[in-house]
Order: sequence, then C-alpha cells, then structure tokens
Amino acid sequence: MIRGKLIQSWIVIISVVILFMATSIFPYAKNISRAQPTQNEPPVVSIINPEAKNLYFRDIHLFPSARTLIFGFITIKANANDDTGIKQVDFYIDGVLRNTSFAPHHCGSYMWVWNDRALFRSRHTIKVIAVDTDGLTAEDTCDVSLHNFPFLHPLYP
Repeated sequence: MIRGKLIQSWIVIISVVILFMATSIFPYAKNISRAQPTQNEPPVVSIINPEAKNLYFRDIHLFPSARTLIFGFITIKANANDDTGIKQVDFYIDGVLRNTSFAPHHCGSYMWVWNDRALFRSRHTIKVIAVDTDGLTAEDTCDVSLHNFPFLHPLYP
C-alpha cells in the first residue's frame, strides 16, 4: 500500500514537472519558424572616377574645384557589387548608352574611356547602371563639364 502511494506521488511529481516544462518551453517554440528564403537585393554601383568637384586634365586628377571639370579625355570608372553577381555595367552620357562592360578590368572596376570632342555644349551627365544576374538594377550619376577642343584632340590618345 505504501509502495502504491509512493508510485502515485512520483507520478504526480513527474506530471507537474512535465507540465511546468511544457508551459515554460513551448511558448518560445511558437517564435521558431522555418528559414525564409532571402530576397535578392539590387546591386550597388558607384562612380569612382571622375570624382565630384575635382579638376582633371587628360585623365589626371589635379585638384578639387567648385564643380567637376574635365579637359581632354577621361576614364570613367565604376565599382559594382552584388550577392548574385554582376551581368553588365552600362555607361550613359546625357541619357545615351555609350558603352557596355560585361567584366571588370583587372583592377576590379568597370571602366570606359570617354574621348568626345566638345566645342559648345560642355555640361554633361554621366550615368552608370549596373545590372545583376537576376535583372535588378542600380545607378549612379555625376554631372561634369567636358572641354575637349578639336585643335588639341590629336594630342590625346
């Protein structure tokens, strides 16, 4: 008889412990969910050359200025990164596609040499658009003044 009451007491104690554990642990279990698939983020792109508010002569940075001034040709360089990879980087001048780069230069940047003659219309907008492998895009722009005179043009490469 004592043995039966002892077993019943242990069953009650074990039941209370299990009930306590279930009520203290399982409320946290409802916050545990399956891993959600991550949404692909658009690429990140930035124009690193020419830098805003600097003076350039024949692709050489000279010093800071009130606005971006370019005399002669300029190599437009852009950094583009994405978690799924970059498909292409497009270079636009005043909204017109001028070049598409499908692979970065050995230095890691995408680049294009802009060597247009400029007589009267000197203000331009450089726009670079990066496209990742999923088709998402990002862009960066830079306003510049280009002065590339025809009589000096043979001196440039």
